[in-house]
Amino acid sequence: MPPVAVRQPATKVSAKHTFANQVRAFVNRAWSLPGGRITGAVAAAAVMFTTISGAFQTGDMPILPRTLFWSVLIGWNTILWRCWFAWRVRKPQDWWQAAALGTIVLNLPIPAEVALLSRVMGGQIASTWPAIWLYAALISVALVPVIALALPAPPSEPYAFTKGVLWRAGARQASDVQAVVAEDHYCRIFLHGERSTLVHARFSDVVTELLNADGLVVRRGHWVAAGAVTSVARQNRKWVIEAAGQKLSVAASCVSQLRRSGWI
Repeated sequence: MPPVAVRQPATKVSAKHTFANQVRAFVNRAWSLPGGRITGAVAAAAVMFTTISGAFQTGDMPILPRTLFWSVLIGWNTILWRCWFAWRVRKPQDWWQAAALGTIVLNLPIPAEVALLSRVMGGQIASTWPAIWLYAALISVALVPVIALALPAPPSEPYAFTKGVLWRAGARQASDVQAVVAEDHYCRIFLHGERSTLVHARFSDVVTELLNADGLVVRRGHWVAAGAVTSVARQNRKWVIEAAGQKLSVAASCVSQLRRSGWI
């Protein structure tokens, strides 16, 4: 009978809806990455420089087609870089590894992009592939100061605890703490080595002690260290963080802060 026939369309619609949500979430993440204005300014400056200098032997092209050529090429690669970072970066320390790997992965197809774009515009650029890769590598190196300017300021070095709630819980420095979860008038402190302990304390007081730690409040009564995060995923309409053996849904009011910090 019909059970299978009735459920099948619903499953297809659900799968499409889930895929659309994932695409939308990825686009939002790429759009909200830090450094958008700085990256745009650098891309515009690169278009002006390459157009005026006639890089890749484009100096013989009329000024308007040459400007269009570089605007499309650099604009496309700027979008690719933002999508790449949106895919590869889940926590602050991921930025530099993503930049180094992207220099190889994203620069490999650039000679083919140049050749294709020149044909579309009715020209033929004679530059060799090694020369194009060299230019691309130099542009990638220029991304390093851009990333450095765009990233949020790193937290101060974790300090040693000599007293206080966290010291009583067994933590000796801020990096020992993986997560904090409020439980009525108590707080459960998750430490390295899959240990946890329950202490009588206000959540706000514990978070104050963790001001120098690299972590964020992800919802009311829940603080998570960046180093403890093992995954960040979109489930239905919410972001879910897995850290210290816990799965925590992110409050809507905390999403923007997580984006600014490069977590999502």
